[in-house]
Amino acid sequence: MRARSGRRFQVAVALEEPDQPIWRRLEVRSDVTLAGLHRIIAAAFDRDEGDRHSYRTPYGEFGTDDGPDTEERPDGSVTLAQVAPGPGHRLVYSSGEEAWQHWLRVERVLDGPPAVPRCTDGERAAPPETCEGFSGYETLLEALAGLDAQNDEEREDSEVTLAEFGFEGGSFDPEYFDLWSVNHRLAGLN
Repeated sequence: MRARSGRRFQVAVALEEPDQPIWRRLEVRSDVTLAGLHRIIAAAFDRDEGDRHSYRTPYGEFGTDDGPDTEERPDGSVTLAQVAPGPGHRLVYSSGEEAWQHWLRVERVLDGPPAVPRCTDGERAAPPETCEGFSGYETLLEALAGLDAQNDEEREDSEVTLAEFGFEGGSFDPEYFDLWSVNHRLAGLN
């Protein structure tokens, strides 16, 4: 698993679950460790970088679970280029207690010197931290849709559910993607 250093990769990262895709296109150093890549993905999807996480790769599993009953190796021991050496290579990334599943695909090797990580494109807001897994996110989306209900009781139920998620008056817009905010979080990693 020897890889050349000093290259940049363009990678696509997307959540597996929602019917409406939630994804980010990132530029990262090819020699970033999987632990470093976790920090980048957490920033791109507005997640807590302290979340437990793991990677399934063609070379085995890597992550933060180093207990006696796991076969995971530490994610700081391997680079992205070692487990996904070029375009078309994929891996699966899981994060959080409810294990949000993401797929990651190397799309291109980019010219020029390695740079700080950055996001060049994406679609839709990431599910908020208050959603515990995809079922929680579906509940949030249903509550947002319920704000437009003709029935006062259904609208009130939606408002209560949104307050439980920390969103008063429907302040979360699942369709909104803010490239500037993502890059601002990524810049804060350095």
